Amino acid sequence: MIKKYCLLLTSFVLLFTIAFVFLAHVNTVEVDSNPQNGQLDVTIKYFIPVSLVKSSSSVSAQYLNHLPHWYISQVNNNTFDLKIQENIPYGQEYKLSAAYKPLNLPITFHTKKIVRNNIVPKLISPSPRVIPTDQPVELQFNTFINPASFVKNANASLPGTFVPARWDNTDINNYSKWLFKPDKPLLENQQVEFYFRENIKSINGNSLTKNITYKVTTAEKPKIVDCSITDGSTGVNLYPQLKISFSQKLINSKVVLKEDETNHNILGKTKLANNEIIYKPEHALLPDTKYNLSIIVMAETREKSKEYNISFTTKKMNNKYWLDAKLGNIHTLTVYKGRYPISVMIASGGRSGHETPLGTYYTSDRGRSFWAPRFGEGATYWIRIVGSILIHSVPKNAHWITKKEEHLKLGLPASHGCIRLAEPDAKWLYENIPAQTMVIIHE
Repeated sequence: MIKKYCLLLTSFVLLFTIAFVFLAHVNTVEVDSNPQNGQLDVTIKYFIPVSLVKSSSSVSAQYLNHLPHWYISQVNNNTFDLKIQENIPYGQEYKLSAAYKPLNLPITFHTKKIVRNNIVPKLISPSPRVIPTDQPVELQFNTFINPASFVKNANASLPGTFVPARWDNTDINNYSKWLFKPDKPLLENQQVEFYFRENIKSINGNSLTKNITYKVTTAEKPKIVDCSITDGSTGVNLYPQLKISFSQKLINSKVVLKEDETNHNILGKTKLANNEIIYKPEHALLPDTKYNLSIIVMAETREKSKEYNISFTTKKMNNKYWLDAKLGNIHTLTVYKGRYPISVMIASGGRSGHETPLGTYYTSDRGRSFWAPRFGEGATYWIRIVGSILIHSVPKNAHWITKKEEHLKLGLPASHGCIRLAEPDAKWLYENIPAQTMVIIHE
């Protein structure tokens, strides 16, 4: 008898467990899609009371590098609400997994579902549109396009091939963006027309609402309209600021300056300002030397210019001394004699608010020492550059002893505008370079 009751009890527990598991999994999933803004509202309703486990719920995208924003919440004791906000392109598959506990029991189940926004395909590339001549034409749709239907129903006004673009830094096709690669290079100001028949379908089966004609025009190449140095110039300043104006606003540039004889690259900085580029070499150039300047720019239309080449020769210095003061990360003063550097001295230019004036100057008078009462300090072996701006030794105190704390600042901006040197360097300049020696000061 006991055996019979045990068997009945076991059967009842088994049936109850099966029924419980079945009821715990009974649910309905409603998907409300908004094709205008790419929002998906997913409502999950259960037969029995459940509790949402947010930390174990997830949404994964068909393309891992294009994840949407999503949020899941519990509306009442048997209903969850999941919102997915897509970015263009809309309409990819999302695998949702809603984690829950039935009747607050310590056991977790998952409702898994694949959802997708029901999008009608639409061409969203801007129009009218100017494109570069050296790149494929991008054709962007709001959703993913069936590749077979696209290739069959898309045509262009000139020979070429349609291929899907790739997701950034992957080998995965992005069927919402198509590239047209013409068989021959495009010309400036060339018009290209595309024809898309309404038979083109999205991957969820929706078709274009009508036939589409789409036109693009290729850009003009940016051209030089003014240049501070003309090809073949001679006697050019040893620290030229090369300013070149173009016919269009620029977004990028490549400027290369090389010494002609050695083909050595000259380091420098390029600044873009609307339709101008300004190039400054990192150091003064060598005198009586030929240089070759190569320039390629890109306009706002992403159209590149042709390569411009300008050659010029710097001014002659014969065997004269001249100075190159570079006030960059480390302040230095380089002494040249003709084309050859003979000494590099650690210096200190003006600190913030007392910047040393940049430019090309010629030395004038000089003296063995001076005292500046307003600063309570003096210095030795001074040479005037311009106005009150001098080259001199590291400052000395009232006892005429070099200030150690100021000496330790050599290489950094520290002065009231003058160029400071260690006393032996200042003395060497004082005793060796003549009046009217050229001094180039730059950053």
